[in-house]
Amino acid sequence: MFKKKAFIGIDLGGSNIYGMAFMQQGRYVPVAEHKIDTEAREGYEHVLARIQSVIDELVKLTDNAGYKVSATGLCVPGVVSGQTVRIAPNLGWSNVNPIEQLDLSAAGGNERAILVNDVNAGLIGELTVYQGIPPITLAYFCGTGVG
Repeated sequence: MFKKKAFIGIDLGGSNIYGMAFMQQGRYVPVAEHKIDTEAREGYEHVLARIQSVIDELVKLTDNAGYKVSATGLCVPGVVSGQTVRIAPNLGWSNVNPIEQLDLSAAGGNERAILVNDVNAGLIGELTVYQGIPPITLAYFCGTGVG
């Protein structure tokens, strides 16, 4: 059976991990969402396991709703270069590659995943959804981390 495509977006914060699966049908329509505590003090591997649990739950919810996840985006509060988090002070991360270490086989695959700074992700989202509405748009985002 052919399933409609969905995408997963994960917002990693110092306090919470918020994930949403959505589809694009002229506009972005939420399919499922899941939120848990980050537990950043427990360390990098623990946080990765928490991110993985959010992704796995979203894949399950999305599949139950009749969609197949085709790509995943992870935004983090820190300095990002390519697929590497150079530094994320809120999380205690330095020179790590979370995309490489996550199992995204059911979520579009690791090659269909992107890592981006959280504030940049917010601005890209606003620009994508509200481009030209109104004709002059200004968005200013503040983050709590360094990015």
